[in-house]
Amino acid sequence: MIFRTLKQLIAGSLLVLLGCSKGASGAKMSGDLVPFVLKCAATRGASPTTNSVVTLQAEWTHQGSPLEDIIAVSGDHFDEVQAFLKQAFGEPDRALGSIPVSSVGGSSTRQGVYSGRQIGVGLNFSGDSKNTVICIIGAPKP
Repeated sequence: MIFRTLKQLIAGSLLVLLGCSKGASGAKMSGDLVPFVLKCAATRGASPTTNSVVTLQAEWTHQGSPLEDIIAVSGDHFDEVQAFLKQAFGEPDRALGSIPVSSVGGSSTRQGVYSGRQIGVGLNFSGDSKNTVICIIGAPKP
């Protein structure tokens, strides 16, 4: 169990680090981040438990591919992202393969992971004082 959890944490961190390199380009957007994230997640098969969530005004860059959406939010919005994800999907449940929020390697970076078993897609969210990143992993559903 510990090995599987560690493997998921490492894989999620690699997706964030490799998928959001400084040289990458994407669509710059601004406005209410919450419906954008929930729409991206639903397109890939996520099932929120509620659509009644808070708003989060922000600026972000979106990169999409056939297998993932990467949303890089300017600034420290980790607590707000964690709050709306908790409203939409509940707490990350270890019994379903998700990983509750924790610090990454003793740094100021925090990360949480929702598993496909819990919400229907893989969703990794991480952040520090400069950026918050959300990666939604899964093929789009018809």
